[in-house]
Amino acid sequence: CQKCKRRHNTLMHHESQGASKEIAEGSSEENIGEAAGSVKVARTAMLAHHKCAHVFLATAVVLINGKFGQQRECRAVLDSGSQVNFISKKLANLLMLPTKKASLPISGIGSTKARSTSYVEVSVQSRMSEYQLRLICYVLPNMVTSFMCRAQRWLEDSK
Repeated sequence: CQKCKRRHNTLMHHESQGASKEIAEGSSEENIGEAAGSVKVARTAMLAHHKCAHVFLATAVVLINGKFGQQRECRAVLDSGSQVNFISKKLANLLMLPTKKASLPISGIGSTKARSTSYVEVSVQSRMSEYQLRLICYVLPNMVTSFMCRAQRWLEDSK
């Protein structure tokens, strides 16, 4: 970094915008036996709170078809840890997609709890090819909120 001379890219540099608190909650090492030998695994749990302005999320711009076949470019958040698909209530309403009743309990990071009470069927298409698929997306009031936005210090400590 050209600003602080630490081992990260300058684009990843973050000026402190408020109080930050970091508490190491535990650290341990253990050996896990494998057929070819032993692997050492380090585990670190850390609680960090930072006020930050930037968060990186994997996204893709896709085409979604509305109720009457109209296509709309939408930004999809790609979450490889998710087991179901979600859509914001605002987008489902904008596309005039008919909703069906559901009762899906959702658990997130830090054991946060939510519930989706409806779902929609959407047709998602690539902007680059003819690839298209139909998905069931559960409707949520909001898709992305600010929760734990900086892992930089944790990453530095884990090296």
